[in-house]
Amino acid sequence: MTKFIFVTGGVISSLGKGVTSASVALLLKSMGYRVSIKKLDPYLNTDCGMMSPYQHGEVFITGDGGEVDMDFGHYERFTGNKSSKQDSITSGKVYKELFKNEAEGLYLGKTIQVVPHVTQIIKERVEAHTENLDILICEIGGTVGDIEALPYIEAARQIGYEKGVENVAYIHLTLLPFVKSAGEFKKKPTQHSVKELRSLGIQPTVLICRSESEVERDVLKKIAMSTSILEESVVLAPDLDSIYKIPMEYSRSNVVSQILKHLKLNSEERLPDLSRLEEFLFKMQNYKHTITIGLVGKYSALKDSYRSVLEAIVHAATHLSCKVYIKWLDLSEGCSFDNIDGFIIPGGFGNRGIQEKMMAIKFCRENNITCFCICLGMQLMVLEVANNVLGIDAVSSEFSDSGTFVVAPVDDENPLPKMKIGEHECIINPNSIAGSAYNKKTVMERHRHRYEINLEYEGLFSEIFLISGRAPCSNIEIIELRGHKWFLGTQFHPEFNSSFLSPHPLFSSFIKNILDKN
Repeated sequence: MTKFIFVTGGVISSLGKGVTSASVALLLKSMGYRVSIKKLDPYLNTDCGMMSPYQHGEVFITGDGGEVDMDFGHYERFTGNKSSKQDSITSGKVYKELFKNEAEGLYLGKTIQVVPHVTQIIKERVEAHTENLDILICEIGGTVGDIEALPYIEAARQIGYEKGVENVAYIHLTLLPFVKSAGEFKKKPTQHSVKELRSLGIQPTVLICRSESEVERDVLKKIAMSTSILEESVVLAPDLDSIYKIPMEYSRSNVVSQILKHLKLNSEERLPDLSRLEEFLFKMQNYKHTITIGLVGKYSALKDSYRSVLEAIVHAATHLSCKVYIKWLDLSEGCSFDNIDGFIIPGGFGNRGIQEKMMAIKFCRENNITCFCICLGMQLMVLEVANNVLGIDAVSSEFSDSGTFVVAPVDDENPLPKMKIGEHECIINPNSIAGSAYNKKTVMERHRHRYEINLEYEGLFSEIFLISGRAPCSNIEIIELRGHKWFLGTQFHPEFNSSFLSPHPLFSSFIKNILDKN
């Protein structure tokens, strides 16, 4: 029988439920358990596709074309497992299925209610495709007490009741704030958070207290006493300077051993093999080089908008014994390009900041600066050369109704162009930077875009760009600037295929080129 672990949060959001879920999954997988993660999001959107990056952070793309929460990036980067769009359960999807069932007469005229009808759909989606798993981890979005989260908490309670106490565990994260004026950590927010969860029928198996610093053990003992949780199951999770240290912290505090004990699984027979994570952390702390990368983003005010790009940089740099400093460039404020070793021009939608991005691309082209352009970045790479080198009035049909449409819709037969999304094949030119980086004939990479380079104008660029990657249908996937040591653009998002165990080859090549030039 598959065992279930539900991860909830209280007091405030952004306590790290996603990283906690990923860390616990990493530890369980390192012990030989077959484990996967699902995310239960209470919002009414069907997915994250139309959510603002300013409010929600990046949209992570699964291999099967799911537009899902950024936490899925942590799941994949920590475990190496590939997520599916079916692993993302939102209220929008749940209610869409509910109304479909009603229209098909499946409820036989009954009054449709949150309990049992909504909770039943949630339970069915949670338990779907778990036959080959030892343990499924379910992160419930939001905080305990949120009105929209109540059906998910109730579904988690029902699963615990139906499966039996030894088959379901609950991890609860709370805030343990330090009040400077009082000079002490305050336990009441945690106590009230647990009280709220218990009032909904769930007693935490493990309580993780988030704090800015270390806390005396006596504080945790008092929390254990007041919440009726075993003392050894109340653990501290202080702020760390890297999310990759969190699994090690949880291993030391016996989070997983307490869960396995509750689930009647013998943790003593399976010790976690964390050698590769330890090696990664050692390199992270004992770097030999430092570089500065300029990131020219559209949503720089919220760093989570580029979370996967930032993590892919960390993965590649760490394996090359390098520490990277990120300089966020908002060119509308006239920031300087000085003392930057390389540039990344990431993806985005809409025309805000386009001219400023092309200014950075022109600077890199004219000064032989290492530059990596991703998705929209690659499209702007072509537009910049067309306008400033070839003298063409080149535009993207995403931004303009007239001009030479060098960048055109994937499918221009519809009012809203079709989106190319998910994992697609790319054929690599072996005689290229990309060919040296991948050392493969074909690769699978993840896409999320409605526009791409117009093949009608390919001949105009043949002497300027080397096409180093194509889709089987001949669409352009990777281009490189001829005569430049490292200036490369991809139509896909390589950052979604990077992990601390396996850095993406293009990010590794990008950083290695900067180190070689230094």
